[in-house]
Amino acid sequence: MRRSSLRAASRLLSIASVVVGQVVLGADVVRGQWQGKVVVGARAFGSLGHSEDRASSELDLELRPRFGVEWGDGTHRVDVEPFLRVDLLGDGRTRFDLRDLAWTGVWDEWFAYAGIREVFWGVTESSNVVDIINQRSPVGAYDGYEKLGQPMIGVGLVQGWGVVEAALLPGFREREFVGRAGNLWSPHAVDEGSASYESEAGSGHVGWTIRWAHTIGDLDVALTHFAGTSREPRFRLGVVEAASREVLIPHYELTDQTGAELQWTAGAWLWKVEAMTRTSAGGRYGAGVAGLEYAVADYFSLFAEYALDTRGDDAMTSFEHDAHLGAQLLQQDGRARVGIFVDTRSGNRIFRASFERRLGDRFTLDLGARWFGGDVSAEPPYAPRQESLIYMALVTYL
Repeated sequence: MRRSSLRAASRLLSIASVVVGQVVLGADVVRGQWQGKVVVGARAFGSLGHSEDRASSELDLELRPRFGVEWGDGTHRVDVEPFLRVDLLGDGRTRFDLRDLAWTGVWDEWFAYAGIREVFWGVTESSNVVDIINQRSPVGAYDGYEKLGQPMIGVGLVQGWGVVEAALLPGFREREFVGRAGNLWSPHAVDEGSASYESEAGSGHVGWTIRWAHTIGDLDVALTHFAGTSREPRFRLGVVEAASREVLIPHYELTDQTGAELQWTAGAWLWKVEAMTRTSAGGRYGAGVAGLEYAVADYFSLFAEYALDTRGDDAMTSFEHDAHLGAQLLQQDGRARVGIFVDTRSGNRIFRASFERRLGDRFTLDLGARWFGGDVSAEPPYAPRQESLIYMALVTYL
């Protein structure tokens, strides 16, 4: 996070701490909860073209404590969730972050919050095109993304006609491209240090968002709008003079995104749709995911979805014209999930499998694999690489 972002976050947290402090001083009962986990994880990558000069394996130690305290009969709460990743192989992926450091207050039909938070929007399985508030990083996630905490202050109203929530988003987190998981399909490396912004405020630009959600019979619906700095950069080709080599330089534009989420429950069937349209200096484009899920039993389900991104080769995702088929098995002491993506234009395929199993009361073993098959040159050059890999993680609950 740059200095302007840190200053914005500090101001926001100072306001939140004053509010919390005033309320706590008058509270009669304070209840706290603490939990945490330690994760030791490893990834091994296959060989795929120009990534051969990068590390073939990664080994991490992660600390994820979480503390929550509430008072006023549950009307006020503070949650704190720091995150520390130690790169045991020294590839520059060591990180400390705050995923959550926020106060929440509830009064009858009103609620409010302030601090650093993680927010999720979406209903589909294969990808979530409407989910935009938090920056996402591929650096630490075993197969996918992890979210970075976003400074925000918001207020919401709960009524019979739905829940309306609006928030201001001071500060911005740039996307990370370090490590093997941070590679793009492009053969050029990303020069994060040369990133530029459309806004004169740079990473200190204040965005905003509003969301309405409601359940109408068996239909869950949500409409959203986001205005602020795009979490996905556009790229221009530049040259590192000291090394005389070409690199990709990120440029973060201002953007407006309007989205919709729909989920209809019909017996054992779930019909799901996510769609959005986004406008920026680079033009307007749309993206969507639609599909269905069928519960064969309470613990076993099948799903099929189709993802579309109208940017084509300029997309920041490999799933721009892809069909997805998958299955999930849920049990009390574990979970298994398999799926395959097929690009309907190039025929490229990505197979994913994951398995999670509890080992006693304090341990969980996570195993997974991803396999890419097809023509690398047919993938969008600015999308994260979906390289073949295997991973394993041992989770200890404290």
